[in-house]
Amino acid sequence: MSPLDLLPTPVLVTGSMGRILSVNRSLLAQISGTESDWLGCSMDTFFPASCRILLQTHIWPLLLHEGRIQDVYLLIHDASKNAIPVLVNCQRQLLNGSEAYYWVFAVMLDRTRFEQALIRQ
Repeated sequence: MSPLDLLPTPVLVTGSMGRILSVNRSLLAQISGTESDWLGCSMDTFFPASCRILLQTHIWPLLLHEGRIQDVYLLIHDASKNAIPVLVNCQRQLLNGSEAYYWVFAVMLDRTRFEQALIRQ
């Protein structure tokens, strides 16, 4: 068991090219499968097309330059391809002597439902 599995929030670790190095249990509960199913895959797989474009054109360049991003609102797909709103934070760190990126996803389902209910009133 990885220490990341003890965290209650979804976490993803990637290399500098976006290839998945580790997925914690909280993220697997959202997207299904096992960690070995996802290892080596591109993290782009989790996102709908519009978010992949934002990720590739804005988020990765900023992350590579600054070493971190904070509170970026994106959508990820669950196992059934339903969109899940998330706030994304990421920071560059060393993992076994190589650059790694630790992505933390704050699931915003309840907040989004509350906001929509307020708008409808």
